[in-house]
Amino acid sequence: MRIIKEEKIEEGASRAIYLLWKAQDNSLVESSVLYIHERPIQWVICLPSSLGCQMGCSICAIPKKMNPRNLSFSELNKMFSLSLELIDTSGQFQVSFMGQGEPFLNIGNIFQFCSLACSQYHNLMIGFSTVGIANGIRELSFKDWASKVKLQISLHAWPPSKRIKIIPAEKKYPIKHSIDESILFAKKVGKKVFLSYAVFQDFNDSESDAFKIARLALSGSFCIKVCEFNPVPCCKYKPSYDENIIKFCKILQSEGIDYYRFRSIGTSIGVGCGQTRMERIDFSDPQSQFPSKIKISF
Repeated sequence: MRIIKEEKIEEGASRAIYLLWKAQDNSLVESSVLYIHERPIQWVICLPSSLGCQMGCSICAIPKKMNPRNLSFSELNKMFSLSLELIDTSGQFQVSFMGQGEPFLNIGNIFQFCSLACSQYHNLMIGFSTVGIANGIRELSFKDWASKVKLQISLHAWPPSKRIKIIPAEKKYPIKHSIDESILFAKKVGKKVFLSYAVFQDFNDSESDAFKIARLALSGSFCIKVCEFNPVPCCKYKPSYDENIIKFCKILQSEGIDYYRFRSIGTSIGVGCGQTRMERIDFSDPQSQFPSKIKISF
């Protein structure tokens, strides 16, 4: 794995770096490095799990493939080691599998990577974002490094009959099973599980939706991550209005729900949640596919 393009942006006191990688088989994959100033753990290395994704979520720009190639342990390790050169590792930092692909469909390589990385860096935290693979959550809960994990479920709508409209993987991987496993995970490791909820205009931003999510959150040890949707090409769903999101959050607060409002950084360079540049690269143009490396300096 080698970096063939780097791009950065500064947003106030925060920073984002976009990285385009080329594997030995000439495959391309993206990752990002984030410095989020207001967070307790400021540096985040966001790694992909695979080349493409079979989940088919309509709200995500990641290239959809029926049989995506999983990234190998050595590829993940190489991406991690080169990304480390861009961050400050003197304090706590995080590696998040919240990029391209479903991490719990590549648990062999990813769990091997996490085990080694946690043994090498005692100040490392791990983030997992899953569409809802219950077996993966169960296996994760038995790892000796599970206490270092921030687990996030990509929920985005409730009940399941509504969620399946934007996340077709609901049919194969029912979210109710993942909710049950997440409750057990939270009890075992002693920390809350995050339910990620991107708010869409006229789809899941009503008062009724807020009360439904509140009741779900009260069923276990959950924190609601209320996200502003980053629009992607060919997606019919639009970001909700700010006043609707504020009202939504007030209902969660009135119901005693632990929540926080999340805003992506780096959206202008394609590293926001659900974004990708892969579909915008002209693979027929060598200059577009393999641009010169840009030096990163902050």
